[in-house]
Amino acid sequence: MRTRPLPKYVFLPVEVRRVWSPKAFLAELPDVVFSIADLRFGPNAFAVLKNYLRPESQHLTSLAAIGRSLGVSKQASQAVFKRMIRRFREVMIEDTNRMCGFHVRREFSLPLRILATEVRRHPDPILLQSEWDALLARTWQMRSSDLGQMERFILEVLGLRRFDFSESTLGSIIVLASDKDVTRLLVAARFIQKLIASHHPAGLTLQQITEAIRKRTRLRSLSEERIRVLMRCARDIEKVGDQYRTSDRSMMRRADHYEEILLRADEPLHYREMARRAVPFGYKGNPTQHQSVTEILRQDPRFVPVGHSGFWALVRWRKVETRGIKEIAFDEIKRAGRPLHEDKLHLLIAKKRSVKRLSIRRMLALSSQFKRVGSKLWALNEPTALTIKDLL
Repeated sequence: MRTRPLPKYVFLPVEVRRVWSPKAFLAELPDVVFSIADLRFGPNAFAVLKNYLRPESQHLTSLAAIGRSLGVSKQASQAVFKRMIRRFREVMIEDTNRMCGFHVRREFSLPLRILATEVRRHPDPILLQSEWDALLARTWQMRSSDLGQMERFILEVLGLRRFDFSESTLGSIIVLASDKDVTRLLVAARFIQKLIASHHPAGLTLQQITEAIRKRTRLRSLSEERIRVLMRCARDIEKVGDQYRTSDRSMMRRADHYEEILLRADEPLHYREMARRAVPFGYKGNPTQHQSVTEILRQDPRFVPVGHSGFWALVRWRKVETRGIKEIAFDEIKRAGRPLHEDKLHLLIAKKRSVKRLSIRRMLALSSQFKRVGSKLWALNEPTALTIKDLL
């Protein structure tokens, strides 16, 4: 029930201008839409719109959360929001002010009508973030970041909706809200990303990618043009000739380079040496900073660290010793079933890993897993279970 009667007729905005620039329109737009919500839809609708555009809390980012905060259901908040958006579209884009009790000045909503015309001219109902930015620059001489919270509202009125992928390697896409392919688009984008990553470094042609997608029931109806658009929104995919592959700038592509370096060396290499050998591939990092190399190697299942030595090997190399010095010493003493002399331990460990004789004594003395039972003679402490904490 309305808290007050509607005035007979209200002109919005109150200020009269012959020309409203996009910047001026954007600055006045919140007051106009709040006035319409209050005049036409009442206090509940006003509260929904206010929390949608200017949330009082970081938790009020969805209509469901807004509904809960107002004590109404998700369906109720969605229904009132859709009614408001539909009316805003009628009065601001379609220029229909019938039975409204208010009149939005045509010169005020002109920037939005121009933007809507440009959106309708776009050949496909999918816009990449770069295409949306270009469209705004061309029509409003603004960037999407300049729109702030009002971008969500403007997209809704235009019949568009933004979808941000959870993966950092995938950019945003803007889709017609009525597009029934939205769910398939999200699934397809993630599938394409994983598909191309699994075929590094050669890449795949558009036909090969399309054929792979056609084998998945949920994605079978996607057109080749849609697939091409989705590949363009992936930040780490580049096209070289007719092949789509992970780009040279991406971490996956750099991992390909490190794999090739190790294959050429045919033996484990220290991260500094790998950085040095990666210079011909375009590596520009500091080889003394291990993060520039090891962060990539840790995230890729093709690589394995050689203990805590700074050396890295390929998982496919089954004969490469990847245990640390203490792990090897522990296993050798346990296998012998008796204490072992430092000289004996050095001989056994040196067959598997490069190590100095004095380093063995220092490592064992600092570990609670070992105890000295005689001159240079080492045994295992009880219990004999080697913990991860002890190996670090």
